Amino acid sequence: MKPDAQTTSPRFSPSEARRRRAQWLEVWSARAIAGVAAAVGVATVSVFVFIAVEAGPALSGRIDSESGVARVSPDDIDRVPAETLRSFLGLSPSEFASKTREQLRLLVEVRSETLAEERGGTGRASDPTGWRHLLLPHAGNGQGEPTHLWQPSAASPRFNLIPLWWGTLKVTAIALLVAMPLAITAALHVSQVAAPHRRAWLKPMIESMAGVPAVVMGFLAVAVLAPAVQRILGLPFLFNGFVAGVAVGLAIVPVIFSVAEDALSAVPRDWVRAALALGATPWEAVSRVVLPAAAPGVGAAVLLGLAQALGETMIVMMVSGNAATLSWSLWEPVRTVPVTLALELGETARGGPHYRVLFLLGSLLLALSVVLQGLVRWIRRRYVGRGAEWRS
Repeated sequence: MKPDAQTTSPRFSPSEARRRRAQWLEVWSARAIAGVAAAVGVATVSVFVFIAVEAGPALSGRIDSESGVARVSPDDIDRVPAETLRSFLGLSPSEFASKTREQLRLLVEVRSETLAEERGGTGRASDPTGWRHLLLPHAGNGQGEPTHLWQPSAASPRFNLIPLWWGTLKVTAIALLVAMPLAITAALHVSQVAAPHRRAWLKPMIESMAGVPAVVMGFLAVAVLAPAVQRILGLPFLFNGFVAGVAVGLAIVPVIFSVAEDALSAVPRDWVRAALALGATPWEAVSRVVLPAAAPGVGAAVLLGLAQALGETMIVMMVSGNAATLSWSLWEPVRTVPVTLALELGETARGGPHYRVLFLLGSLLLALSVVLQGLVRWIRRRYVGRGAEWRS
């Protein structure tokens, strides 16, 4: 009798099975990481595209405040659709829902009178969002002295960007003047002076300050820094641009310190020893050897701190006073671009002039941040290459 043919499946040894499972996990992990990276890239591009589309009408230099919005008279408020009435008044959905019929009638009358004044004798409505009005002084209906003014909620809105950018640059400049000496001095001490056992705990302690929430830093500035500065200097305003700049400067110290310390530590110690052997003092060795060699990394650290200071929102919102003023004084309240976006974007009517101008501000801030980040990456990439040459 012929024996039955035995069909047996191949068996693997335990080590071979573990190896195959590891290979399978490695392949699928790589695919998952690639998928997540692609999704993040698509999301980032989508954000840029969305901002560009929303800011497009403002970037073109003109937004017709009456385009797509029907004219409504006070006698028509019961006959026009609610959405048309809301668009004509430029109210957000929550604001429109909170108004009574009489309040809406009064708002329609005011809006109609404002449009008639804006038309004047030209036969066309003036555009408060043209580049001339966004950047140059404007009187508003031709009355009074031309000034730079951010007043989006007035009957005749004015969207001049100069006070907001002036406040942003003022706070950022003060922050850098405060943060750069502290951060670079601390980086020099940790990298060149401190003993190894002190460096082991001093560097992580300073870098851990970057994890402190911005709202906590803002609360400390409100409760401690602002009253102390006002008491010492005798300032008329508790919250002002100087206090905001100092608070932001303290917040960005860990960022500048971390990158600058890495750059300073990358300079070969043999260079310092050679300088000392030639008769240089320790300060001369640091100032004439270490700092010039680490200059690209220190510059990248400063640019990184600059980018963070430009985008800081919560701390500035809490201690700046939030007044869009155009003054050289450090002791007056200021308002920055990020704070304006945070406070006003949620309460504007979608597609209106105020909404488009806010997206214009956001697109300009985003472009500036991208330029700074790209410059930092270029400097660090070049610096890393030089560091590799030093170590070789």
